[in-house]
Amino acid sequence: MPFNQFDPISFNHIKHTFPLLDSDVSVENTIYYLSLLEQFQQLHHTFATHLDTFHARAELRYQAWIQGCQKRIDNTSSSIIIPPIDVAYMSHAHLVSPFRFYEDCQRMMPHMLNFPMPLKQIHFQRNAPNRESVQFWTSECAKGRDEPFILTIDDMNQQLPGYQECPLCKKCFKISSHDYGRWRTDPTVYLKCWYCDQEYNIHDAAVEQIVNDLSREKQPTEKESAWIRGTMLNNLGMIKKSVTDPGTESVIQRLRRTIGHSPPSSSSSSSINQTSSSSVSSSRAMIEFIEKSVRRKTTSMYDIEPILLRQLHFRALEQEYTSEEEKQKQNKIKDLAYAMNACYGNNPSPFSLDLIQAAKRQHKEGIRLLKEHWLLPDSMVLGIRRYKNFLLLINYHHHDQGGGMNVDSSEEEDDGYYLIGSRTTADVDVTWRTHMLFPNQYRQFTLRYLGRVMNHEDPIPHYQLEENDNIQRSSVRRYSTLLSRRRTRNHHSVSRVHPRPSFGLDYTHGSIVVDDPIDSISYYGDSDSNGSPMTKDIPELERKSAEIKRSTISKFKDI
Repeated sequence: MPFNQFDPISFNHIKHTFPLLDSDVSVENTIYYLSLLEQFQQLHHTFATHLDTFHARAELRYQAWIQGCQKRIDNTSSSIIIPPIDVAYMSHAHLVSPFRFYEDCQRMMPHMLNFPMPLKQIHFQRNAPNRESVQFWTSECAKGRDEPFILTIDDMNQQLPGYQECPLCKKCFKISSHDYGRWRTDPTVYLKCWYCDQEYNIHDAAVEQIVNDLSREKQPTEKESAWIRGTMLNNLGMIKKSVTDPGTESVIQRLRRTIGHSPPSSSSSSSINQTSSSSVSSSRAMIEFIEKSVRRKTTSMYDIEPILLRQLHFRALEQEYTSEEEKQKQNKIKDLAYAMNACYGNNPSPFSLDLIQAAKRQHKEGIRLLKEHWLLPDSMVLGIRRYKNFLLLINYHHHDQGGGMNVDSSEEEDDGYYLIGSRTTADVDVTWRTHMLFPNQYRQFTLRYLGRVMNHEDPIPHYQLEENDNIQRSSVRRYSTLLSRRRTRNHHSVSRVHPRPSFGLDYTHGSIVVDDPIDSISYYGDSDSNGSPMTKDIPELERKSAEIKRSTISKFKDI
């Protein structure tokens, strides 16, 4: 159905019966989210012949939006100011990757954590943005540049507004939107600087991003620590102590100590510990390593890992490491190399996520979601209730594995955590995505009730998305079976594991009745009007669970 025609007034007489989670996860907002996906689909249709140029231009405009938002004072979801739809397209790809978004907020844009996606406003202003939005864009975001609020095909054939900086000589020059789009999306395309006369591709620019992060100017009270993308957060989605605690070693300091060596007569060596002077910081030593061993000497971020491993081997020979010690250090280097490749690989932007690739991937997911058969408001009601069950299931699985709730742990592992999150029904996925578009609320809610920020990953490779049209049906079967199994297994420990089995006043189940075999086995029950848990008889729950399991198997026996 076309969600652009949705009018919330039609739900006024039953709105009080709808479920609500964390104040922003509502039936209306999930519909507004699908309306937003429709607008993204229309964007792709409009720029179908210039997609590379469009994505490159949208990424630059998103950066301009972030800079402009530093001067905003209206940081609520009721703000009348909306971003251009192409900016919202890139922002959406950023927001649905909570770890990378939060890391970028800590690195360069702390103010953006307080600016949720204005779903309702974008829905109602889809054809005519208001004067305040256009004025804010013109005066704060596109100041000094001829950057329109609404992009058109004609803009794809013009020069980029402003100037682009050469990553090698730091001089600025003019470039056409088409040429920039080809360069930004194709690592085999090189640009030639007008000033230094050197050619460079996106990998060369990405290497300079590493140098920029290493040489970032620090505050006087800030720890001597390089903010390397992909290494700042622990498994709980919180900043590592090694980044903030003055008494701990940073990742660069550990790397320097692990692989640094000074072989005899190696004045031109590319060792990460090139100088023995104690006045040279670990960041400076890493910069020297990048300049001598990586810059202009590699063709991709994959080349960094063998270089670092070679340095480790020299160190192992010098220090006489055992094979087990060397293997442990190799694994740490591989983890760092993986993070650097994931965050810097062919990514010349300042973000820890390649937003262009992420946006393309999310667009494929959006098409899949829009193809679903949505019944309003029932589908959204079920989505919110199932999402609540999904969160409780994640929490229960976490406790069941003995993970505990220690939010200060940086080494905690939970192998099944992402497995459960890897397959969700379409209605749960839409609700989850809607929740993530309110970044501060999502972060606080998951930390409070799950003890960790629940990351959102795309386990299905980009090239396989179109081949999984039946994922919804198989996901329902897996989700319902898993929910039934979790309810009947070790049920006597439920009260011990979950002294407060629901989300208290942050969740309202609603009184609207929607037939749903999955939701009916909510093994934690729901809260009453006062937010207190409602207890249920264990034998009765087991009987219902068995009935639902039989009906579910019967329902999906032909799948």
